[in-house]
Amino acid sequence: LGNDHDLVGRYFMDHPRTVFGHLRLDSKARLPFLGGRPVPDGKLQLGIGLPPAVRRAEGLLHHYATLESEFSGYAAAASQTSVKTPGLTPKEVMPHSLYRLYWAARRALHPRADGRARLIVYFCEQRPDRESRVALSDLRDALGQRRAELRWRIGPEVSRSVLALQDRLARAVGAAGIGEVEPGEGEPRYTDASHHMGTTRMSRDSRTGVVNPDCRVHGLLNLYLAGSSVFPTAGHANPTPTIIALALRLAAHLRHG
Repeated sequence: LGNDHDLVGRYFMDHPRTVFGHLRLDSKARLPFLGGRPVPDGKLQLGIGLPPAVRRAEGLLHHYATLESEFSGYAAAASQTSVKTPGLTPKEVMPHSLYRLYWAARRALHPRADGRARLIVYFCEQRPDRESRVALSDLRDALGQRRAELRWRIGPEVSRSVLALQDRLARAVGAAGIGEVEPGEGEPRYTDASHHMGTTRMSRDSRTGVVNPDCRVHGLLNLYLAGSSVFPTAGHANPTPTIIALALRLAAHLRHG
């Protein structure tokens, strides 16, 4: 269904994530919100990104960086995983109320557990790629059905944008006199952020997408899709608010259409 142009499953996207380098803070530096802290209804955290004018001039993707403590779990997740096997940190697997207690206990017991060092964690945008896709493998499940196979492609422009952001971060930190950036070694290694997007992308033209702007599958009158699978691009922000907006928009369309 909706696959006349071999587009179902293609243009799979996520937000590649990498732990790459450290920030050694000066003893007087205070950056409480860059490390993030849990609040009753979520987490407060600021990210560091490049101005739009710089990204446009240099053809860079929209990445942002956060600073995390050594006990945040990011270092272990990055060292034990590959691009095909995502690593999860305590805040991603614990119920939020439990994570708040965990965070408070760690702060109380080890207020300077990692001294003045902070991990630099990059959350990345990736461009749509037709060959990045979900396909059917030759392996069968217990019911004899072919298993899904993910062929996630991360282009070189992702790492180029990481290195450009790291370079400017290092210069800004040095100019502000708050510390020193120790660059990452080798090439960035990526895990995913569990933000699965694409595979039934939206387009006005059935030759470039699976659903139309109303989320209706091309060529069918009564089949609609709502969710991050219809995203034509991924950006860098968490997809949930856009998913909710699409669902509400589609509900209104079906009600009044």
